[in-house]
Parts: sequence; structure tokens; C-alpha cells
Amino acid sequence: HLHAGTPSDAVNTSDPAVLAVRREHPIAPVIGLFNVTESPRVVPVGGAHSRGVSMDRMVDALSGQAPERDQAGTALRLPPYGALWLVESG
Repeated sequence: HLHAGTPSDAVNTSDPAVLAVRREHPIAPVIGLFNVTESPRVVPVGGAHSRGVSMDRMVDALSGQAPERDQAGTALRLPPYGALWLVESG
């Protein structure tokens, strides 16, 4: 998933402080989210389903943990300068 030879495509987010990339992989896609500021950010995930990604099954490849969500469960929380490499669990 994280091999440097796997091409990445930029994904538009509603927040210019969050860099998002999608990497296609034969096993499953990988979504990278990167907060490039000193402030926490909240990233809506509504468009992920339209890209064939189920956020309910995603975990951070670096920690193995489910990403932190907002109270409504419709957005992910990114800490200052935080990074997530989201992959499907299982």
C-alpha cells in the first residue's frame, strides 16, 4: 500500500490546510490525510463513499487504530500536523 512506486492522486478537500491523496492498490485503496497547520482540523468524509471507500471499515495503517471522528460521525479529526494513512481493516 505505502510503497513509493504506487502513484498518488490529489483529492480535493473543503479545507486548504488538509492535503488529501488517494493511492490505488490491487488490495484496496489508501487515503492519506495530512494536516499542515498548527491547529486541529475536521475533515468531512461524505464524499468517500462516492469514491468507493467505506469509512466505517478504515483504520490508520501507521497505528492500526480507527481514526478519531466528530460526534456526528461524519468527519475525521486531525491533530495539529497530524497524518493518517487510511486502509480498509480486515
